[in-house]
Amino acid sequence: MRKLLAIIVVAVLSFASVTQAVESPVTTFGNISVGKFYTFSATPNSSYPDHYSNEWTAGAKLTDETSGGSIHSDYVGWWGSGAYSFDVILDLGKSYTMRQVKLNCASRTGWGIYFPQSVNISTRNTTSESWVSYGNITGPANTSSPSSAWLSYTGSDRLGRYVKFTVNSQGDHAFISEIEVYGDIINSWKNVPDWGCYHGAFPVETHGYLVIN
Repeated sequence: MRKLLAIIVVAVLSFASVTQAVESPVTTFGNISVGKFYTFSATPNSSYPDHYSNEWTAGAKLTDETSGGSIHSDYVGWWGSGAYSFDVILDLGKSYTMRQVKLNCASRTGWGIYFPQSVNISTRNTTSESWVSYGNITGPANTSSPSSAWLSYTGSDRLGRYVKFTVNSQGDHAFISEIEVYGDIINSWKNVPDWGCYHGAFPVETHGYLVIN
């Protein structure tokens, strides 16, 4: 009897340790801005607009993971006269620990398109907080032929939900095709009840009703 109890205890403890190992959160480093919403402080030129804008976001081009393609289809363009500045404010949806920001820009001086002279990065956790400077990026050398470049800044860990890109133009036109923020993504296991899927992602229909948990 004692031997049987000992076997049962060992089995239970082994199962518990395996379950704990499986359910432990896994942290990975990646792009946490994919598909996220953003706003502009200045409206893009009507000839080079963003697309799929609605009441929550100014568009979708800058977080769709498509960069450096056609000026007309992949970029959002701003028109000015000489040097000017505008903001792109990204909402990550919740606070993340970030440590790298990037944006993809275009240059073609023959068309008056220039890389930004600089980009100032600021963050905050709520809309009631003041912006806190995170880093600055200096733009690369411009080109007369069509080209694109990634402007990148890597800093220390910073917790934030909102990321503001203040783009300081040095020419008439500024074009951006993508903004990216990299940080920690915590992947944890979720319990899926027998009567429906987690958060109703794939609800089960029962007697004409959707079971959403």
